[in-house]
Amino acid sequence: MKKILIGLLIAILGAVGACLSFLRPLLVSDDYLVLTSHEGRPIKGQLLRLIFSDTYYIHTPENPIARYKFISVSFSERSALMPIGLRAGWFGLYYVHADQMSGISLLDSKIEDSWKVTFQQDGVSCSNPSLAFSITKRTNVPK
Repeated sequence: MKKILIGLLIAILGAVGACLSFLRPLLVSDDYLVLTSHEGRPIKGQLLRLIFSDTYYIHTPENPIARYKFISVSFSERSALMPIGLRAGWFGLYYVHADQMSGISLLDSKIEDSWKVTFQQDGVSCSNPSLAFSITKRTNVPK
């Protein structure tokens, strides 16, 4: 009986590990304070963190510009991207396909809007004429 339970446990752990290696879940994070606005009016913003990474996703569900509902920020690569492989999945969790983790840089000429991206020591700000996103490390901001 013990061998069957151990075999079953190993199979379950293997399946979960395989799933996490391909479909990377995004978890709600409070590491940074998120400020988002559309044409000067604040809109709801949520910070999600890619598991096993320093990549953060700013989710703005009320954003009227659909292609900018998510912005991805990587501090190690000092990049701000419009992600391409993002999907909604189980129980309302968002996930990223491991082979599509990158996206189109906000500073790329393929993007129609002109973006300004500024990395500071404790955060990042991204803005164009109608949208503004900023995240600041919580240690510097009272909760």
